[in-house]
Amino acid sequence: MTTISKAYKFRIYPNKTQQHQLYVEFAASKVVYNYFLNKSIELYNSEKKSSNYFDWAKELTELKKKEEYTWLQQASNGCLQQSLKDLDVAYKNFFRNIKKGVKPGFPNFKKFNSSIRYSNVSCKYSKENHKIQLSKCGWINVADYKTPFGKLMNMTISKTKSGKWFVAICVEQELKKYVNESVSEVGIDVGIKSFLVDSNGDKIDNPNFLKRQDRKIKRLQRQLSKKKIGSNNCKKAKLKLAKEHEKIASQRTNFLHQNSTKLVKENKLIAIEDLNISGMVKNHRLAKSIMDVSWSEFFRMLTYKGERYDCEIKKIGRFEPTSKKCNNCGYIKLDMTLNERSWICPQCNSILDRDINAAKNILSLALDRKEVV
Repeated sequence: MTTISKAYKFRIYPNKTQQHQLYVEFAASKVVYNYFLNKSIELYNSEKKSSNYFDWAKELTELKKKEEYTWLQQASNGCLQQSLKDLDVAYKNFFRNIKKGVKPGFPNFKKFNSSIRYSNVSCKYSKENHKIQLSKCGWINVADYKTPFGKLMNMTISKTKSGKWFVAICVEQELKKYVNESVSEVGIDVGIKSFLVDSNGDKIDNPNFLKRQDRKIKRLQRQLSKKKIGSNNCKKAKLKLAKEHEKIASQRTNFLHQNSTKLVKENKLIAIEDLNISGMVKNHRLAKSIMDVSWSEFFRMLTYKGERYDCEIKKIGRFEPTSKKCNNCGYIKLDMTLNERSWICPQCNSILDRDINAAKNILSLALDRKEVV
């Protein structure tokens, strides 16, 4: 069977001493990452040589002995080693993209670490006690509502702006494919007014999570702007604003999970468009609405859930005239505007709903092609 890496994310409850130690780990991992990234850049510029994880790991021991970096000894060695491994992976991805001809992304310096990773040798998970153990932190209570199974790979500790702590337990496990007995095939057209419309005529309304709380967000932002920077009242106002943003993000994620899971379980094939979302958000009038519906995250969920639930995901080209083309006779209405939500085909006199027509065209185009996401 195929093995996959899967992460289980739970909330954890470190005490004050453990929180202080985690803050040290955050700072240390950022400093080590940036230090060796800067050193690698200087080495290449001066001697045209490259370095890797093994070179950095040897030098890390000497770095800790330097007077200005002795405080790094307070951090877990497993955490610092993982930071070097992450830098090594970033470099490898950079050179791999160059060979593929893809736009390379050079490793960036870290401004602030809101998460750290522990290798499997410096962390443990106890399902009986509902706790995790981190090097130099000890045992921390975890709210695990399900039991991770498989070989432990690493743990990622993160902290949100509202002060909540989380752990992502990454395990390697065998991919369990569910038997999908459905034979239905569906094309979906995503939008702003309706979150999605499928080729069967079903519509899911856009919940507009951010838009519904827009007035409250603006009020909290105004309150924050009036506080003195660094004061306790400023921290309280910032916390209120962070909690509201987290609430909206949680609602959106839950909505996407529910609908993506429902789609892959009920269909054997799902056809979608290959949208240029990064280009679409450059339109300042629609950017906020597009980011609120999270099409990119929704398509990502469909892709990995489709593999798990035996559902084929197919993409069609982004330049296909799906809305302008009649799904009955193939006539293309070139002068269609965005305001036209329905139109009558002058060739076959069919009354067409813009979104449903687009979804049907997406499905028919996907069925004619062989490539699979």
